[in-house]
Amino acid sequence: MINFNKNVQKSLQKNCPKKGLNRQVVIDISEKKNEPGWMTDFRLNALDIFERKPMPSWGPDLSGLDHE
Repeated sequence: MINFNKNVQKSLQKNCPKKGLNRQVVIDISEKKNEPGWMTDFRLNALDIFERKPMPSWGPDLSGLDHE
């Protein structure tokens, strides 16, 4: 049972993207999904737009939110 758990854990670590949201994570996920280049470009453009957006001033305080 212990070996099984270690094997599953290693497999998950190998197949899961790194934490956070940045260009490299988007590229890694896109490559893992075998997406065409235009889809990767679309996702990277969406990430650029997201990163330029200011934090909302309404609602709870999100200043401590770490996207990485």
